[in-house]
Amino acid sequence: MLPALSYLISEELGARRKAPDGRLGTILALMCVVTLWGIRNYEHRRAVNALEARQYLGADPVRSSAYAFWWNPFRWRGVVETRNFFATMPVDSLTPKADPDGEMEFRYKPQETPATLVAEKSYLGHVYLVWAKYPTTETEPLEMG
Repeated sequence: MLPALSYLISEELGARRKAPDGRLGTILALMCVVTLWGIRNYEHRRAVNALEARQYLGADPVRSSAYAFWWNPFRWRGVVETRNFFATMPVDSLTPKADPDGEMEFRYKPQETPATLVAEKSYLGHVYLVWAKYPTTETEPLEMG
């Protein structure tokens, strides 16, 4: 009780403060967040440009995206769509270099089957195709057909 009482007395009788508590800390934190957003935006553009600047198995990219790792603003996960496949790889935006370690993975787009066409017409399939930026499907034949 004594520290709380001492605080109340000093607030009533003590000298008035000109600025509210934490103003400097708030301003610095806001400046750090805005600076981080600016760096992330710049590095994201560099990563996407690195993805679009090359060919993938002789094919030009149709669309590309870079997704950030939260602990490193210079390391990205790149996804590139071509006519026939998707390619995923790490991107280093400092160099900027797509796939600096040779870890590129390819996922070929499947052929349309009657089952996938029916699934795409369903409500859940429609929601998935609207939501997914790079949609992919898999068809597994069953013994019963």
